Amino acid sequence: MKYSIALLFFIWSVSSTAQDISGVYLLHTNTEKFELKRTLTLHQDGTFSFHNYKRDENGIPKETNTYGKGYWQIDKKVVSFSSSSLDDKFTLDFNETNARYISKSPRDTSDRVIKTALRFYQSNLFWVKGMTLEKQ
Repeated sequence: MKYSIALLFFIWSVSSTAQDISGVYLLHTNTEKFELKRTLTLHQDGTFSFHNYKRDENGIPKETNTYGKGYWQIDKKVVSFSSSSLDDKFTLDFNETNARYISKSPRDTSDRVIKTALRFYQSNLFWVKGMTLEKQ
């Protein structure tokens, strides 16, 4: 009986501290002649979708939309991405892409504000490396 109560307490404590990182992460820059919007949606079932929108009044073409999709998994604070299949619409290859999950520690009692975000540190896409997307 003591062991079963201890086991239940252990399972409850582990599940209550598990991090749920699913949600929408966004990077948005907007000026009069330029707009950049990158949206990453992490679904609870372990899949993700990515949309990159760019409008540049001086560019050719003026607007571009690129998409990516695949699977994600987290190990401690490292989120790993992989693309399942590429086609005409989903052209971004997220294989070998890793990001760090950034959040304020529950033990941190200071008043400083740390926004929940993903910071990419490894990717085959040159413009993804170093990118930070904040959780909405």
